[in-house]
Amino acid sequence: MQLVQSREQILKNVIKLDSYLHSTNQNERFFAKNLIRNGTCFVVFRQGQRSIFAPSRFIGYADNTMFAHENNLEKDGRKTNKAIESAVHSSPMIDGPLEQSYQRFCQTEGIEYRPRAPFNKPHKYWNNL
Repeated sequence: MQLVQSREQILKNVIKLDSYLHSTNQNERFFAKNLIRNGTCFVVFRQGQRSIFAPSRFIGYADNTMFAHENNLEKDGRKTNKAIESAVHSSPMIDGPLEQSYQRFCQTEGIEYRPRAPFNKPHKYWNNL
């Protein structure tokens, strides 16, 4: 799969992930919640008063879908992080207030909040989209 090269591609994937999160299809909702629960680095996208937290490992591949993601045997968050960094010209950062917003987002969306990402890593955020 190709990596994202622009903010527009990233935004398209954020919208796709959010559509899964609010889908009437139980499998799509489960898929989105699982990605968000297990994420390490997130793009934070604001939509009105609402923030959407989208994990880089999903949104870093161009035109990603649930089917494509599940069948991508070479997906790698390190590669997607670099692609996102290049597209938005910044690196993800540890951010206490965003961590609190992520926790509220998880509660609102019915996602189990984990204070640490897998491998006991802190969550990191891009907050400039």
